[in-house]
Amino acid sequence: MAAIVVTMPTALRERRQSIARLEAIVISINPLAGAWKRNWVVHYGFAVLVVAVAAELRLFLGEHYGVSPTYLTFYPAAMLVAVVGGLWPGIVATLLSAACADYFLLEPLGRFSAKDAADIIGLAVFVSMGLFISVLAETV
Repeated sequence: MAAIVVTMPTALRERRQSIARLEAIVISINPLAGAWKRNWVVHYGFAVLVVAVAAELRLFLGEHYGVSPTYLTFYPAAMLVAVVGGLWPGIVATLLSAACADYFLLEPLGRFSAKDAADIIGLAVFVSMGLFISVLAETV
């Protein structure tokens, strides 16, 4: 039994070293792979870009097809950013999505003030779910 306890940390250490070697190989082959992990501008820029595309898509769907679910494109946008970018970009994407929905889709249009109780509750549920998804994506 003592031999198992002694060999387990050695096996774990060797596994970590092999993972580090693989990461070094990937970074040497594709230098942008390491930059993606370290560059916060890319993460937050990705969040802004995805939310802008989601807002534009939601406005297009509403205008041309009469689609009415307010957060239809914002949920997948927040999930995508949280999974790809991490916790804080996911939170930024959630808050930007909520701001876009409030300004462009909720009455009164063109203002950051939802007047209907159902809209306020929907906005609160969206933000809380977006925060939950961001935290969950970071831990998984």
